[in-house]
Amino acid sequence: VDFFLWGHLKSLVHPPDDRPQSAEDIIAYLHAAITTVDVTMQRHLHQTGVLVFFTMLVGLSTMYDVLHRKPECRRDIYLSFSALTNGRRLFSCSTSVDTLPALHGIRFLSIAWIVLDHQYLVYSSAPLSNAIILKEQISDWTRMYLFNGTVSVDTFLLLSGFLLSYLFLKAMKNKALAEFNIILFYIHRYIR
Repeated sequence: VDFFLWGHLKSLVHPPDDRPQSAEDIIAYLHAAITTVDVTMQRHLHQTGVLVFFTMLVGLSTMYDVLHRKPECRRDIYLSFSALTNGRRLFSCSTSVDTLPALHGIRFLSIAWIVLDHQYLVYSSAPLSNAIILKEQISDWTRMYLFNGTVSVDTFLLLSGFLLSYLFLKAMKNKALAEFNIILFYIHRYIR
């Protein structure tokens, strides 16, 4: 035990100029090192825990989807995270009559623009960026799409309002909404 404490462990936990004088010092240092909360390590553990939780949720939901093929035995709530069911929906190319295909193109361009703008914003705010080059890029007219990325957010707001109005008017036309409650409408929008 003395060899382990004074030989290997001592050199691992202390730099050569800060060696403890006794075994009690090493035990006190180890106790402090074990009980001290490292914020970065704690954040990584939380992120890993969330990832493991959702991975298990997807796995269990997919297993339920595979084992319960009969529609009368299935519960839709258990299929919410199924990779098979959601994969079929995501990669389906079928459209309904009420679909507005032009909106898909606008949504794709807006998403691409937002991703590009955020990526550029992250790199331009890093300490590696040269402020002189950034000043030159701001005055270059060919890079205006990078510095006017807020327009893409306006496009998303326009799309949201248009789709909300379109679906609401369609439901009112079909008399699906006999009584419209504005308070419940705003609560629903807030939750979504």
